[in-house]
Amino acid sequence: AGDLAYADQYSFFDAARPGGGGGTHQRRWDTFSRLWEPLMSAVPTLHAVGNHEIEADGVDARISADTESFRYPQDYPFQAFAARFPSPTQTHFGAIDGNLYYSTDIGPAHVVVLNNYVPFHQGTRQHSWFISDLQSFDRRRTPWLIVMVHASIYHTYQVHYKEMECFRETYEELFYNHGVDLVVSGHVHAYERTHPVYRYKLDTCAPAYLTVGDGGNVEGLYRNFVDEVNPNTGKTYCEAADPNSMAKDGYGPWYQRQVQPSGCTTISFQDRDVYSDASPTPEGLVVNDNDPSKFWCQNSQPRWSAHRDPSFGHAMLYIESATVAHLKWYRNVDGGTKVADSVTFERLESCPNSGSVHKGDNRHSNAGTGSNNGIPMVLVVVVALLIVLLIFVSVISIMQCLGCIGTHEMWNAHKFVVMEDNADSTLNEL
Repeated sequence: AGDLAYADQYSFFDAARPGGGGGTHQRRWDTFSRLWEPLMSAVPTLHAVGNHEIEADGVDARISADTESFRYPQDYPFQAFAARFPSPTQTHFGAIDGNLYYSTDIGPAHVVVLNNYVPFHQGTRQHSWFISDLQSFDRRRTPWLIVMVHASIYHTYQVHYKEMECFRETYEELFYNHGVDLVVSGHVHAYERTHPVYRYKLDTCAPAYLTVGDGGNVEGLYRNFVDEVNPNTGKTYCEAADPNSMAKDGYGPWYQRQVQPSGCTTISFQDRDVYSDASPTPEGLVVNDNDPSKFWCQNSQPRWSAHRDPSFGHAMLYIESATVAHLKWYRNVDGGTKVADSVTFERLESCPNSGSVHKGDNRHSNAGTGSNNGIPMVLVVVVALLIVLLIFVSVISIMQCLGCIGTHEMWNAHKFVVMEDNADSTLNEL
């Protein structure tokens, strides 16, 4: 979900010196690509543009709310990224505009990759393209709808907190109305998973948001939640902010502010009941000066946040069927083998935005477990295949002893069936 090589963190002249000056060191891109080549040469991968893919050294690149067309190489701000990681929609090598935003089908999922660093507001090419894509994809063929965008829309970490409010205000209703199931992001160097949430309130028919910016970087983990108490001040990190004095459209880092249109809300206040803290005194909360019943952030983990952990790791999504998928997250500190967070997604027909079927929130966030009620369909299929294989081997053995047939052709035929089943499993694993 973006921020791949962090080549922009190194001097143009010195690949070994982080922060050594403006520019992007191309050899860092090359070493990153060689590191990942064994995987990427065998497994299809999709990538979103992150802020560390923005390059301006020696290029007249502009990131602004009204720059939608670029020329390569004169003013294209994502040159190294786009040249090395083509999207599935590119018709020929060098047609790198296709990397800005695109969509593709992977097994039973339609995956849409958006870009929050080029114009995205209503009336822009990206916004119009997204609406067209939502209206044209076939839910019968790809029942799961997944969106990937670099910056996290819902999370509770101090760094980048509520940085995407302008984007959320523009796209959240589209996500909801068209039945997006899962929104995957990076940017925040940690892990967090939400319950289905819409406008900061739990909603079974809304998408869940997954922050997986925990894959590794040169900047380290983001360890502090916005509701944590800063030991140096004795106040929460939330209290250190002062959104009431911030300009309505002036919050966030430069690379995000520059692409946001004037007047797009970047500071939002929510009702008190969206937070899990029910104490009468809202300690640690920043109250709206104009409406004391609304707050900017919380002094405890909100209800919509299901699981959060400032650790490096990786997540695996297994799509079992048109209605059931399983997510498992593993921490590096545990050796990458112990499940630290698991959840089952079930799409529900009862949601008005389902198309034919949609998802609900049968989620089990018990750390280290992946239990489900009943016997998982995958297990049933595996057991059935083993029984069939056992019977087949027995029949072959009998027939071989009787001299009726040779075994070579039959074994190849059976291996083909097993490989087909494995191929389907791989195809459905994102």
